[in-house]
Amino acid sequence: MVGIIEIKSKKLEYEEFKLFSVLVLLLIFTPTICLSQEEGKSQDHSNHIYLELLGSGGLYSINYEKVIKNKFTIRGGLSLVPRLDLGGVGTIEPGFTIPVSGSSLVHVSQSSYLEIGISTTYFYLDKTSFTTLGSIIGFRDQEFSKSNTVIRVFILPQFSFETNISFFVSGGISFGFSK
Repeated sequence: MVGIIEIKSKKLEYEEFKLFSVLVLLLIFTPTICLSQEEGKSQDHSNHIYLELLGSGGLYSINYEKVIKNKFTIRGGLSLVPRLDLGGVGTIEPGFTIPVSGSSLVHVSQSSYLEIGISTTYFYLDKTSFTTLGSIIGFRDQEFSKSNTVIRVFILPQFSFETNISFFVSGGISFGFSK
């Protein structure tokens, strides 16, 4: 009986992961496909790739971001977590995180923007999965028409939905480039 419950639990985690993956792909590629059909528009630096430290993905994540008309962003990322030995406390088995978010950009000065948005992250760590949901409040420095660099600083008030709901605040910084 216990073995059957374990197998069903693992199957449910796999099904949740598949559904989450499909939603991430739709979120990232749908605006790209729609916008690529517009002809005659000048290209700007609206595709970003960057390293995020202490952000939605945990310790680090590699992210792709699409900026739509210099006002909205859609972002997805991935962080792979190796097996960690915590000394006498124990170990954490390998896992991954998948952060996804959407933000609105408010123009503050020539190359500065206030970023306000929502984020969710799927965590699979130490053979356990859970999801967080939160907001993004940040600042970014980039000039969309000229600069290839992206710098973001932000805080993330979040809720975790593991076994019970918990609230926490984290923050992070991102460095990257645009194409």
